[in-house]
Amino acid sequence: MLVFRLLPVSVIPDRVVELVGYSEMTRQPNAVSVPVEINSTEFFETADRVGGLAVRRESRLVDEFIAHRVGHNFTRWAINLPAEHTRLLTDIYDESDHTLYEAKAIVSRSDLRMAVGQLYDYRRHVHVDDLRCSVLLPERPTADLRDFLSDAGLGVAFREQTTFVLVSPDTSHQAEQLHQ
Repeated sequence: MLVFRLLPVSVIPDRVVELVGYSEMTRQPNAVSVPVEINSTEFFETADRVGGLAVRRESRLVDEFIAHRVGHNFTRWAINLPAEHTRLLTDIYDESDHTLYEAKAIVSRSDLRMAVGQLYDYRRHVHVDDLRCSVLLPERPTADLRDFLSDAGLGVAFREQTTFVLVSPDTSHQAEQLHQ
C-alpha cells in the first residue's frame, strides 16, 4: 500500500476550503498591524444622494483621542478573512497599553451593541497578550450603558468637555482623566 500526503503548492481554492469545512485554513496571517489612517478630511460624499455630504464624526473623535494620549503609539489591525474575501479594519489600537478601541459617533444602545459585537469579533483574531477592549465615545454614556459595557468586559473612553475619561475594563468604577 502506498500513501501519499499531498501539500498545496499554490493558493487553495475556496471550493476546497468549503468542501473540507476547515475555517482555520488561512492563506495569510489573520491579523496584521497597520498604520492609523490619516483623517485629514471631515466630510465625504455619500452614495445615496447626489451632492450629499456627511461628516466623519468618528474620524474626528479618533484624531482628538490620539492627540490626548501623548506618548502612546497607535496603530490599527487589518484582519484578513480569506474564506469571506473580506478584510476588517479596526478603529485604533493603543500599543502602549494593549487596548483596542472601537469608536462610535453616537451614544445609543444600538451603537454600543454594535461596538460590543465588533470588539468581540476583532479580539478573536487579534492575538496580543493582555489585550483589552474599549469603546470610544463622544460623550458619557448613561449609567445603564456603562454597566452594559462593564458586564461585557469592555472599557469605555469618552469626551468630557476638553478632556477624555478612561474607564478600564478591569476597573469599571475607576476612571482616569486625560488633560490636554
